[in-house]
Amino acid sequence: MTKNLIITTKIERWNDLVSLDQKFLKKFVFRGQADSSWQLATSLERMVRLHTPNYIDRHLPTIYEHDMLADFKWKYPLYEKFIIPSLEDNVEWLSLMQHYGAPTRLLDFTKSLFVALYMALDNSFAESSCIWGLNSAFIDEPTVKLCLFEQGKISGVVTDSELKAFARKKANSYIEHYCSDTPKELYLIHPTLCNDRLSIQQGLFVMPSDITVPFMDILSEVLSMTNPHTENIEVPIENFIEYSYSDIGKTSQRDILLFKIIIPKWFKFQLTKLLMQMNITAETLYPGLSGMAKSLSYLRHGMHEYEE
Repeated sequence: MTKNLIITTKIERWNDLVSLDQKFLKKFVFRGQADSSWQLATSLERMVRLHTPNYIDRHLPTIYEHDMLADFKWKYPLYEKFIIPSLEDNVEWLSLMQHYGAPTRLLDFTKSLFVALYMALDNSFAESSCIWGLNSAFIDEPTVKLCLFEQGKISGVVTDSELKAFARKKANSYIEHYCSDTPKELYLIHPTLCNDRLSIQQGLFVMPSDITVPFMDILSEVLSMTNPHTENIEVPIENFIEYSYSDIGKTSQRDILLFKIIIPKWFKFQLTKLLMQMNITAETLYPGLSGMAKSLSYLRHGMHEYEE
């Protein structure tokens, strides 16, 4: 039986990223993290654990989320008079909260590998940073089946707009009504009200249905549902590049559920300069004066520390 793969690899050359098959990359969404030892976790999960590291009440995250949503909805009209979501559209409210820095259950991802690379390098002083790649087809597949089921169909085609609308509907239902038997699901979320940063960064969110358990637990369960035979492997980057080119007799790109690309600290400065040549900087990814000011620090920090 074919095994699903979770792959860890490491880059030490710019061409390692460039050599990945573009058709393969289109199947994935990406997230850059400044420390490769960090697991995938939402800002809400991190905040609750920071405030109460030994908390016993597993429902504490839902209490935090409920109270923060209520406060944000109440105070938001003081700052914005025109663009106000409907009170029932909690996904949209959470995306606004995420945009302005509030902790939420939404986890930021991007469709761009190189935007994720920038995020991995930005303010990273750990021994290594990383890029996570999540196979969006495996996240969407259960949602498509649920959508068809609610339409009374066993099989068929779901359009992209139908899929996004259904994912929002299900996501809103889980935010509004939590119960102890909430199924462990993940949804790709595309906010209805786009903002300049989300557009420029090609951003989207991954949202767990249940926030009483860690995000990684939800992810593991979702991935195992597609195929119980899942294997974690570490491979050289050359082998990973080979995996990305799907030929007969090779591992299918659909078999790779998740990958993690480790970026060593010594490589940071060179990658930063290359991203600058591609015009991927804080000034272009964070619009306005704040982005320009942020870029001044980013272009200069650690220059000697990261040189060979």
